[in-house]
Amino acid sequence: MGQEPIFISLTCILIKRLLLYQYILIYMKYTCKTKSNEKHLSNTVKFLKAVSDENRLKIICFLNAGERCVCEIVDFLGLSQNLVSHHLKVLRKQNVLKTRKDGAKVFYSIYDEQVRDNIKFFSSLILKS
Repeated sequence: MGQEPIFISLTCILIKRLLLYQYILIYMKYTCKTKSNEKHLSNTVKFLKAVSDENRLKIICFLNAGERCVCEIVDFLGLSQNLVSHHLKVLRKQNVLKTRKDGAKVFYSIYDEQVRDNIKFFSSLILKS
């Protein structure tokens, strides 16, 4: 638990520094050789737009340590619940996050290992630059 704030801070800084055009250029070089990949490219752009907001990146970093209820996310960000709910909705719509209800509480977590792999990939790009 003592390493968690350092990890969250470092990860958020690294992801924040990501230049989206670098990723898209690398992505296009390897996967956009045919028209059949256009839908995949479109989905990638939607994903990148969803995670390109600083508060959304903070949410992802916070949830990387595990499932959290909305109230914990609100406290962590120090934003209004309405604004946090908007960010969570955007991330959920792009399948970055998933939800679980327990009574009146809603818990959020990273959608799956694919999302975690994408985050690791972005971090590795930043470390190389």
